[in-house]
Amino acid sequence: WFKNAFSFLNINLGPEYLQLVTRWIELERSTAWQSPRKGLTTDRRPEALSRWQRKRYVNPEPNLSTPQFVASFSEAFWQWWILLQPKWRAIGPGEKLNPPDFQSTMCESDWQPLDKRGINGWFGLMVCLKWWGQALIFRTVAEQVVLRNEWLRAIHDVSAMLDGLLAFRAAGNIIGTP
Repeated sequence: WFKNAFSFLNINLGPEYLQLVTRWIELERSTAWQSPRKGLTTDRRPEALSRWQRKRYVNPEPNLSTPQFVASFSEAFWQWWILLQPKWRAIGPGEKLNPPDFQSTMCESDWQPLDKRGINGWFGLMVCLKWWGQALIFRTVAEQVVLRNEWLRAIHDVSAMLDGLLAFRAAGNIIGTP
């Protein structure tokens, strides 16, 4: 599974995206490339990702060039990402995520909602960020500036949480589903 997943994600969308892909590889390597059936919750998962996964990854990708794709997809991504957060990072409706504070939470943190690997785990998040990043090229230069900043905010937040999860697992706190 991993070879195909990596080939799919391995495109140059900038250094932030490539660094995130590198960290995702570290997560998958740390779990011996396993891909359990149980993964991230599908509640509020972007419909485009759900359709693609239901078709076993052979269904065409969503039409990234439609004018409304970035706005609707980014909103769906944020709703799913916020739902996936551990309880210690809970936010209220309409609030934006603040950068995670690992110093105060690392030891007692419950990383279970995000400690998912394989094709049903972080791969889905990575696919969403890839599609979102690719869709930016279809926007005007002026739109790209604003929309890319929001995409980079998502990349940075996902990266920070992945770094925290990797540190948590490296400390011997392996809690993921076998």
